[in-house]
Amino acid sequence: LPCFGVSVYDFGHLTFLLHNPANPNMEMTYLNDYAFSIGGAIPISPVLSMGMAVKRTTRAGGSALIGTALLSSATSTTLLDQFSKKGDGYGFDLGFVGRFESLPMNPTVSLAWKDVGSTQFLKTTSAEAPDRQKDNIVLNMQVGGNIPLLGFRAGIEYRHINDSTEQLGKKLHLGTEISILMFDLRAGFYQGYYTYGIGLDLLFAQLDAAMYSIEKGAYPGQSQDQRIQVGLNFNLSFDPSFHLMDFGGKKRKVKQRR
Repeated sequence: LPCFGVSVYDFGHLTFLLHNPANPNMEMTYLNDYAFSIGGAIPISPVLSMGMAVKRTTRAGGSALIGTALLSSATSTTLLDQFSKKGDGYGFDLGFVGRFESLPMNPTVSLAWKDVGSTQFLKTTSAEAPDRQKDNIVLNMQVGGNIPLLGFRAGIEYRHINDSTEQLGKKLHLGTEISILMFDLRAGFYQGYYTYGIGLDLLFAQLDAAMYSIEKGAYPGQSQDQRIQVGLNFNLSFDPSFHLMDFGGKKRKVKQRR
């Protein structure tokens, strides 16, 4: 079916931050999402399309500030007891994308509204439901092109447009990628910090590595948290009869790269 897709995923997230060495307390977040999503797109014009998706998310966890008394005798069980919230939520995503392939560098502009109106969770087996998932409006613009043995892409993304409490420097993200043979070299700007990355096409898979920082404070440059991420991706393609057509890493064809 054209312009149609389904997805199922399980996502886990755990962070903790210690404050005040003299009288320590820990700000901790634990989340686990299991979700199912179904979506599709409708061409509006030769260059513009509208897409939408409906999702059901089962969430467990939340955020808590853990004091000295609990920290002194904490075990993995007692810590997880602080995040016993469980609930189900139904969300809706909406997006528009314009592709101008007749122009140089094939510019693409997209606007996405994730969790339209925010996603509210209803409690299931716990006394409380997880906190709602705030909506997020994202504007993205990118260009790119290919010549023999060389590809280039660059883009800028403006996230959390509708969040007035977030500083502008944390909302802007920029990135570039140069592809040479089987290598991808990447650099960018993320929440006020430089990022670097590399990708390797292994024919049967795509290996990616990146070094970046996130801002844990209120504004860029206040509280840097440096991170490294490594990913290994496999792509499978099937025909309508579910016969395997392709098994490999990143493809170098112009249409697929766009």
